[in-house]
Amino acid sequence: MPVVDNAIYRGGRRVATPASLEETFETREAHGGFAWIGLYRPTDAEIDALASEFGLHPLSVEDAKKGHQRAKLERYGDTLFVVLRPARSVTRYSTGRWPFRSSARATDSRAMSMPTAFLKGWRS
Repeated sequence: MPVVDNAIYRGGRRVATPASLEETFETREAHGGFAWIGLYRPTDAEIDALASEFGLHPLSVEDAKKGHQRAKLERYGDTLFVVLRPARSVTRYSTGRWPFRSSARATDSRAMSMPTAFLKGWRS
């Protein structure tokens, strides 16, 4: 799983940076705290593993797997699910009359916030 960031926070301070998600799960369970997990292009199996660990609602898991959704905010129990569509600039250089052509491309960014964790993932 391409983990961008993985940490445990207690009292608003970062207290651990586990080497793997399994270590994050164990550390949070043993010592408490809040897990912050950032992922890049997680697979469906990886999303299922997070869903199992954090007890995510099946509809939020389904939404997390589905690409190209409109921006939205939904609540599933004590979990907030957010889909954002931030744009990024794409520049193409050419040898023609104009030196470049610029356009914007939307990417998918999703996040789930709950009392014990914040999960963030990109699927573009």
